[in-house]
Formats: sequence, C-alpha cells, structure tokens
Amino acid sequence: MKKILGIFAAAVLGLSGAAAREANLINNSAFGHGMKCWKHTGAGGVEKLAKGIRLTGGVLAHYLDLGNLEHAQIECAAPAGRQYRFRVKVKGQGTLRLGVRARLMYGGCAVEFLEQWSEPLALTGAAQEVDFEAATTDPDAVFHDKLMIKPGENSVMEITGTSFYYLDRKGPQLTFFPAAAAVRPGDTVKVTVQSSQPHLRLTSSLYCGQFTLGGYYPAQHGEVVCDADGKATVTFMVPHEAPDGVRLTLLDKNSGVKAHFLATILPEKMMQTYRDYGRQISGRQHLLFIGDSLSDYDRGRNYISTAGCFLPTAYSIRNCGVGGDTLLRIWQRLQGKKTTRNYMYDRIFDPKPDTVFIFAGANDSKIMSATGKTYLPENQQPELWENIITHIKKQTGAKIVLITSPDSYLPYQKALNLPLKAQNFSHSFFGLPDSHDRFNARLRAIAAKYKLDVIDFAAVVRAHHDPQTLYVQDDGVHMSLKGHQLLAGEILRYLAGKDLTKSNL
Repeated sequence: MKKILGIFAAAVLGLSGAAAREANLINNSAFGHGMKCWKHTGAGGVEKLAKGIRLTGGVLAHYLDLGNLEHAQIECAAPAGRQYRFRVKVKGQGTLRLGVRARLMYGGCAVEFLEQWSEPLALTGAAQEVDFEAATTDPDAVFHDKLMIKPGENSVMEITGTSFYYLDRKGPQLTFFPAAAAVRPGDTVKVTVQSSQPHLRLTSSLYCGQFTLGGYYPAQHGEVVCDADGKATVTFMVPHEAPDGVRLTLLDKNSGVKAHFLATILPEKMMQTYRDYGRQISGRQHLLFIGDSLSDYDRGRNYISTAGCFLPTAYSIRNCGVGGDTLLRIWQRLQGKKTTRNYMYDRIFDPKPDTVFIFAGANDSKIMSATGKTYLPENQQPELWENIITHIKKQTGAKIVLITSPDSYLPYQKALNLPLKAQNFSHSFFGLPDSHDRFNARLRAIAAKYKLDVIDFAAVVRAHHDPQTLYVQDDGVHMSLKGHQLLAGEILRYLAGKDLTKSNL
C-alpha cells in the first residue's frame, strides 16, 4: 500500500471560495488589429472599418489562445458545467447565430469536438448587444477552443466588439485543506474539502495533468458527498505518467460553482531542500503578498502556493496579487480608490500581517512603442514606493520584504512583438534588462532607506543555467512552473533565515 504523503500547508485566507476572476478571453476583441486572431470562411466577406468590421456572410471564427489560458485562469482549462456568455456588439439588418466549440478528451488520445449554437438572433438596425449564454455539460470538455459568428442569409452587419466570459455563480463556498500540495509521482494525497452547505453532493473529476489534460489517461469522474459538517475527504494517487501534477475538480451542478485542488510535481532534490527549509521555519505568522500577474496567475501552483506547501500549519497566507498592477495601482488600492478588482484588497490588513512581500515591476518598467518610455514614468516611481512603504508600516508595523523584478525571456518577447511592429501596431516590450535594472535600483534605494529586506530574484534568474525554462512560451514574461518553483525556494530560504546570496537551486 502506498504511503500517504504528509503535506505541509499554510492556510490561505481571504479569497478561498471567492468569486473567480472574470476576464474577456477574446484576443483583438474590437478588431483594432484587423483580422488578427480571427478567420473568415465561406461565402460573403469581411471589410475592415475605421471601428470594427463589416460582415456579409460565411462564418467568422476566433480561436482561443490556449497557451495564454494555461497560466491565466484555471477555470478555462476545465469548463464543464461552467456558464459562459459570448457577446457581440453589432449594428445591422437580418439575423446572426453565435457558436461555441468545446474540445473533448476521452482518453487514448481520442479528441472530439462539440459545437453549441444559439437560435437566430434578430438585428434591429440600431447598435445593440446580442448574447449567447449556455454551459457545456460533458465532464470531458477540456477547453473551449473556438468561437463562431454566422450571419443569416442576406444579412449585413457591422461588428464593433466581442467578448467571451465565464460567469461567476453564487453557490456554496468550497475550500480545500491543505490549499495545495507539492508531490512526487507515486505519492498518495489526502485532501479535505469544506463546504458551506451540509450534505452537499459534488461531482468530482480527477485529471492526470493540471492543464495538459487527457492523453491516454482519461479523467476519473465520480461523486463526493459532504457530511453534516460540510466536510468530505478525497484520497488519490499521483500517476507516474502525470506531466506536471494532478488536478481534482469539484462541481456543484445546481449552482455551477467549481473548485480546483492542484497537486504539483516537484523534482526530488528540490522537494528535499524545501522540506529542510520548512523544518527550520518556526513560530506563527500571517504572510501577505502584494504584486501583479506574476503573483496572481497560476493560483494553486504558483510560487506563493508552492511555498505554502512547506510552511508550518501555524502560518497563514493571503495572496493579493492582481494582474496588470503597477506601483501606482497598488497605491490606489491601498487608499481605497476605485480601480479594477477592488475586492482583492478588501480588509487587506485583517488580520494584520507579520510579513509583507511586494513583487512588482513587470508592468511598471515595460517599454511602450508609442513613446519609447516605461509604462509608469520613472520619475513617479520613487514617490510611489515611499507612499506604499510608509502606509504599510503605519497600518501594520509588519516586516516588509521587496522582491526584485526579473528580466523577461527576450526571444519570446521579440517573437510576440515583431509582427505587431511590422504592421505599425502599438505594442509594449516587457522585461528589458536596462529598464529592470533602473527599476530595481530604485527598489534597493527604498529598501536601504527603510531598512527593508530584499530577495534578489532578478539576480537568481540571470544566474540560472537555463533561464528559458523559467518562462511560459507565449510571452516570456509570466513564469513557468519551474520559474514559480524557483521563487518559492527563495521565499522559503528567506523565512528559514538562510543566506540569500548563495542560492544554487
């Protein structure tokens, strides 16, 4: 019998079971870049307008960027049972139908497709929004990969905007204990789910792989029943064939609410090293992480979640990373000013953190093609650092740790930007070493002034023997699993009181 894996895991506070992040998944949604990411087939044609396009027949299709979805939003990789909305802003005469295609994986590398179509939607001649809302119920749906717009016969229309959202649903709150797991192939994992409703029946799906789903190993579907206290325990083994780990997905069919538990595979040497760090971390702390998408994305397996797997159970964590944030937006949030996803900072200092980690800079220091300058003007950054640091110190008295911003993997950035540059489209270049050096110099200056600790992750990345492996291929900015695991080690080494100048992970 397999030995059940003991998992260290800090509690994750604040957002467990909260509404999922909604995001428009359509690239070039307003056709600002013409037909980029769209394809037209069949009769009729497409004409680029000053704003949007004119469509006179055939089928217009958008292929969802699955590579981007892999690291952005876990719900996109397991959409079964989740309500979606495909919306088109349109003006014209006649009718149109909207379609959504799902990719189904039944195992044995058998790939099938399922299309869902709206009824014909009438156009009024005036500008209007038309919606198609539905859900793909087949539990083996691993992606929605194609969106389609089909005009009716003799219909002419101007389309100025499109969106595809997974809609947040109200229902039971589902929380996993532990919050995540770091594992090896062959390990047996035991996880408890806590529901806010007693005697809840949940559909369970266990995937061999977290995002690269299917292959020869079909998902295992079943049912989990919570007891009178709303608790249920699930035990599973990590297959040796799993490419990156295992994902357990639980679904309440009545509301469409889903919850995901990720068991992520770590290399054996890394596992042993991180366990050693964990044994040297003592006491009780509440850790608060503030940052941008490098902290926000990959929840359940990113550097914060991975580090949490090795912390003592007396530790708790809150991850307040928000994709797209800059120093300016962080400061606006801390003041309570209205911006995107304000709920991420709700009661941010309750409970008061003992240590606050700030990991920012990727958005601040990106170079804008229109100006050749950084997105957040460099002369504004010192004052913003001052405001953020003094505010956190005054409100919490916590220890503050700054994490330097690493360069991007430039070949991926160039591949992404060269086509846009060739067509004179505006674009931004992330992670240029010079702009990050200047950003990190200001970071070190504020750290020196206020006697703050610094984790020099930028130096760790530059010294790495294979930096390409630390980034996802689709942009070279966001971290891969290896990148997240590397930074998790730096967090653990810091908490264990180790010399951060001698990293060799």
